Amino acid sequence: MRHCKVVFMACALALVWGCSQQQPITDSTKNEQKGQPSQQASSIDRQKNEQNEIWKLAAQGKLKGVDLSVKSTKSEIIKKYGRPLETGNSEYGFRLRYDGFIFEFPNNFVVKDGQNEKLVTILKLEELEESSQATSIYVKPTVLDWKGTTSDVKKIFGEPDQFVDDQAYGGWHLIYTIENSGKTYHLTFSADTENGEIKEIKLS
Repeated sequence: MRHCKVVFMACALALVWGCSQQQPITDSTKNEQKGQPSQQASSIDRQKNEQNEIWKLAAQGKLKGVDLSVKSTKSEIIKKYGRPLETGNSEYGFRLRYDGFIFEFPNNFVVKDGQNEKLVTILKLEELEESSQATSIYVKPTVLDWKGTTSDVKKIFGEPDQFVDDQAYGGWHLIYTIENSGKTYHLTFSADTENGEIKEIKLS
C-alpha cells in the first residue's frame, strides 16, 4: 500500500511539471495559430517593404514608370507629357489618360454666383485650372514591369490594411497605407475577383 502511494505521488509531480512547461496562449500565439500575422510579423513585413522598389517610390508619392508625383499640377503634367490621349469623368474624378497611366483630379469645384454658391463639374480639359493638383495616379502592371494575383501581392507586401470588395463598381482592392515624413499615401492593387490577376495599381 505504501508503495502505491509513492507511485501515485510521483505521477502527480510529473503531471504538474509537464503542465508548467506548456507555453501560455497569449493574443500573439492565438493569432499565429489562426494564421493571422502577429505584430512582430507585421513589423518584419514593413521593413521588407521598405526595400521594395514599388514601395520606396510610393513613399515618395510616385509610381515606377511615371516621372511625376501624385501631387503634380495640370501644367506640369501637360509640359512633361503633352496633351492626354483622352480625358473624361469617372466615378472618382476627372482623368487625363496617357499610354499606360492616368492622372486623376477632383472633378467638382464650388464657384460663387452673386450671393450664392454652386457646384460645377469639369467636363473638358480647358475647364481644369492650370494649378489644379492631381489626387491619384493609375498605372497598368506592365508599366511597373510586374504582374501577379492578389495572392502574389500579399506574398510581397504582407496583409493589406484593407481588402475591399467594391460591390458598387465591381472589383477587389488591396489597400496599403504608407506613412513617410508626415505624409500619408495609399497604394492600391485592384483585381476583378478576390483571387484574380491584378489589373491596375493606384497611388493616392
